[in-house]
Amino acid sequence: MLKVENLFKTFSTEKTRFTAVDHISFSVPEKKFFTLLGPSGCGKTTLLNILAGFIPPTAGQVLLRGRPVTKPAPDRCVVFQEDALFPWLTVEENIGFGVRGQKRKISGEIDRYLSLVGLTEFHDYLPRQISGGMKQRVALARVLILKPAVLLMDEPFAALDAQTREEMQHLLLSLWQRFSHTILFVTHDVQEAVR
Repeated sequence: MLKVENLFKTFSTEKTRFTAVDHISFSVPEKKFFTLLGPSGCGKTTLLNILAGFIPPTAGQVLLRGRPVTKPAPDRCVVFQEDALFPWLTVEENIGFGVRGQKRKISGEIDRYLSLVGLTEFHDYLPRQISGGMKQRVALARVLILKPAVLLMDEPFAALDAQTREEMQHLLLSLWQRFSHTILFVTHDVQEAVR
């Protein structure tokens, strides 16, 4: 499904050159949950940004189903560390944002994803009116409704308290078992990676 071949990324300024990703290779089979574990500052987010197509590698390549990844596309969706919700849109509008204008009937799908993440009764709330865990549920539903080939997750539960984090981990695993997405999950937490 996803293949990373000899990926290398450096960042340069006038005075220094920094290697963020140093010749990494791996493959992620279809419908698998793949976890990348590493300490803060080791290049995990840089790697994810390359996989998403947000930044180009210095060398090497990323292939999705045998085709090079060169720019962002809806076949790869990212759940960020911060929820990245639109503050002026309701929970329902945030979830449906990516599918607006598509020909398929979306109101029923939005209701379905609201239900899947347990936010049906909060559909008309604004992001400032809900908790951090609820915001991450919205962010998760917003990418799942797009039905991406690969879900890229950049420490999405790092800012949550321990209990909410555990609930979100359980929700993610149950959604993965239900939908069988290919997930690449980045974390610095060993316990989270093992789970």
